[in-house]
Amino acid sequence: MLFSFNKLKEIANLDINISILDVVNAINSIGFEVEEYKKLNEIKGIKFGHILNIYKNPNTNKLNVCEIEFNDKIRIIQTNADNVKKGDYLMAFVPGSSSKNIIFDKKNLQGIESEGMLVSLNELGFDSDLVWSEYKDGIFTFNKVDLNLDPIEYFSLNDYIIDIKVLSNRSDANSYYIMARELAAYFNSDFSEIKEKKHTFVSDFKINDFKNNKLSGLEVNLDSNFSLSIQDSLLIVKSGIKLISPIVDLTNLNLLFSGMPCHAYDKDKIVSPISPTIFSGEFEILGAKIVNFQNALGIKDKNDSIISLAGIMGGEKTSVTKDTKKVILEIGNFSIKDIRNSAKQLKIESNSFKQSSKKISNGTMEIAFKFFSNYLKDFSAPINFYKTKEKEIDFDIEYINRISGSKISETEKFQKVINSLKILGFKFHCKKIIVPNYRHDIEDIDDILEEILRFYGYDNLKLERPFTNSFIVNEISSLKNEIAANGFQEVWSYSLISKHKNILNPFNFDNSISLETFVSKEREEIRNSLAISLAEIIEYNQKRKIENISIFEIGMVNELKNVLCLATTSKSFTNLKTILVNLFGNNFKFQRTTNEQMYHSGVSAHIFYENELIGWIGKISPYLSISDALFLEINLDKLSKKEINYQIYNSEPLKTRDITFAIELKESINDKIDDLKSLYKNIFSISIKDVFIKENEKRVTINVVCDEQGMKLIDDKYNK
Repeated sequence: MLFSFNKLKEIANLDINISILDVVNAINSIGFEVEEYKKLNEIKGIKFGHILNIYKNPNTNKLNVCEIEFNDKIRIIQTNADNVKKGDYLMAFVPGSSSKNIIFDKKNLQGIESEGMLVSLNELGFDSDLVWSEYKDGIFTFNKVDLNLDPIEYFSLNDYIIDIKVLSNRSDANSYYIMARELAAYFNSDFSEIKEKKHTFVSDFKINDFKNNKLSGLEVNLDSNFSLSIQDSLLIVKSGIKLISPIVDLTNLNLLFSGMPCHAYDKDKIVSPISPTIFSGEFEILGAKIVNFQNALGIKDKNDSIISLAGIMGGEKTSVTKDTKKVILEIGNFSIKDIRNSAKQLKIESNSFKQSSKKISNGTMEIAFKFFSNYLKDFSAPINFYKTKEKEIDFDIEYINRISGSKISETEKFQKVINSLKILGFKFHCKKIIVPNYRHDIEDIDDILEEILRFYGYDNLKLERPFTNSFIVNEISSLKNEIAANGFQEVWSYSLISKHKNILNPFNFDNSISLETFVSKEREEIRNSLAISLAEIIEYNQKRKIENISIFEIGMVNELKNVLCLATTSKSFTNLKTILVNLFGNNFKFQRTTNEQMYHSGVSAHIFYENELIGWIGKISPYLSISDALFLEINLDKLSKKEINYQIYNSEPLKTRDITFAIELKESINDKIDDLKSLYKNIFSISIKDVFIKENEKRVTINVVCDEQGMKLIDDKYNK
């Protein structure tokens, strides 16, 4: 869309020192694209003049001699234009003024000195095919004006035309009002909302909707002297739109200002009500061209007469003329699919079509009504128009910081951005952001973030290295499957237990954890051992004549969250130790228990891992009379994964030795086994082969299997 630089600055209330480059950079920065910009003209020094007298040059019929009053003197200027007359006000290039590289001076024309040249609209940079027909090939004249004024400033001729590309989802920005608002938000200027003036009457004319096509409008009693200002008319031409008639020009000016297409009908030529419809047949568009349509979207009146091509072009038969007194201004929001189908058959791309073929919001329609109210004197209240409620979105600051990758909410610039959003019409209330109705493209917090970053500036985001951890692929736990493969069945039991049963404390907890409120006395403390719970399950099954039981559970005890307990009536102490070593390696130490109140001293041991108590193995003390089963209970969180060491394969056969140690009756063989392990790390296996007790001495035979290197070390130590 083509925009006037001066008009954007005026509506946005920008500082006089803001240049065209500042505006171009701002537009590009906030998400739009300036395809090009160029000066309207390169003229200097022209003046306003008033024709006092006019007559033919006696030496030729082709030149008219004009005596013109300027603010500094009366000058004679000759012209071959025939549309100037005595009393007209116009503009002229006087001596010293210029147009591009041409500097004007006095010149003798057919015996009479001419002090300059009169100005046409074409010479001011306007397309002569778009201006009023009477000035297409003639001099531009107008009503009385103060001769002391500068024409360049008065008619905004010192202007640039900016061609801005707007994405289809921002159809609202194809308008002076919204684009200027965007610039006001960027430069933080005082933007003035357009105010809606009070209507003068309520119309009895009816307008109806049709499916997804919304139709509204207003009725106008047209003043016979109604016209647009020259400045507004020239703004239309700057935007590449042809001047036609005052009321049609007003609809085009509204399109430029609000971005809302609309059409004007002579009320006396249509019959209420009007409504959108799908029609097939011939229709005479403006310009008296007849086109045959199939399933096109039109506007019909009560007599089913098609009065316009909806959203694209009006009809010739219902158009306004200089004699029209009552006007219906139609404002519609139509199905994009239907609009494009109609335009395809028309084969003409009107300015209305370009905008109607995009999504238009209710807020844009509302701006159009406000615009018309400021240009009309006698007009009705909006017909068939209902304001919609503004959308509310949760304003999640933490989400904005996280997604932007920077704590932008804590910066000083962020507060300026919030003010920019307020200028755009966003409201902030109770951790909510209220979206202005013209912004149909805002759906969620991600859209709000985009708005924030548009004005914060992507280049202003501080690069922060994200906190990263080494990528870890967690091993899929196969522990339960491995335990089950050893003949154990998983069970689940209650974590809560009664106080009098919570007496086994293998992990040496300082205090039991009691509940302040509990359902029953049976569930008032968190257990200190899984063995008590599993013992109850074994007892329950034994009462039902099930004797061979091997079960396990992984659960919580006291403050520990990950404890494993095996319980069995069919496996031996050695079997449990072997299972433990196979599951977790052989880096355990076993130390005989001494607390006979909790453990069966003859067959129970504490389990140490890296010199830290991690559990126990054996039977519960007979004094507790709980169960005769064997238990293995360990804290899994204290165990490291088994290390996998890769070595060069040794194809030599392994060696085996039986070593007999004589120890005291109550002395543990574990110390001897530890000595062997410390002697050579790559021992394949160590197992107790035989135990012989004689009087006060116990002889324990250990079978050792390892390679030749290890066996040599063992022989050197124990065969001395």
